[in-house]
Amino acid sequence: MLLPLVVGAYVAWPARPSSRALVTVLVVVVTAGAVVAPWVVRNRVQVGCFALTTDARALWKANNPRTYGVLAHGLWIDDVPELPGAPPWPELAADRTLEGSPTTVDECDQATFYRDEVVDFWREQPVEKARLAGQALVMLWRPTFTVESDAEQRAGLAGTVRRLVEPATMLLVYALALVGCFSAPRRFLALAGLLEGLNTLMALVFAGTVRYRAPYDFLLALLAAIALERIWSRLGGRRGYASAARDNTAR
Repeated sequence: MLLPLVVGAYVAWPARPSSRALVTVLVVVVTAGAVVAPWVVRNRVQVGCFALTTDARALWKANNPRTYGVLAHGLWIDDVPELPGAPPWPELAADRTLEGSPTTVDECDQATFYRDEVVDFWREQPVEKARLAGQALVMLWRPTFTVESDAEQRAGLAGTVRRLVEPATMLLVYALALVGCFSAPRRFLALAGLLEGLNTLMALVFAGTVRYRAPYDFLLALLAAIALERIWSRLGGRRGYASAARDNTAR
């Protein structure tokens, strides 16, 4: 939900006067709201509350005292043990219903329940939350996969590519993107920084993994491309200078 505000502020920044900038932000936010409104209304009609998602259980899975150890062992938040005494979640209720034991779930109440559990964890264990945030930061930006795949995915050529080729490629992209920061237009650099910063912030709140970084990797690729273009231009210029020097010497 913060994304439209970030993009709106970016688009409106050069607008003058200030009233025009404010209108620009409102247009971006209202447009984004119009896009997701059908889904929010659908949830109100079919689930019972206005919401983009009611899956606060996933947020709790990423924010409780047992999460750090699970992720540190290469597992994912799905492997975090369930909260004792918690009501059945929608998927479990669906499985039970299909097995002949009809089970109903109030998703809206569950969303509130798990959200309150998360807020309590943040308030009562801020040091542990800080550890989780640091872990998420590393998992998000590491060039290697931090969540273990099953044996079949780790085997063969595909496994070798995942373990060696892909991390090496991302390290190269990181290095070139850093170089590109010194040549990129400031406005694009600001956009890339805002989006990557927002994505990182969301990982600190939730959890980090490669697939959460991937949608924004194109920004790094563009910065890397700027660096490659600059390097290519300089090499071409040097070759042209060297060729001209040889011609002058020959004359």
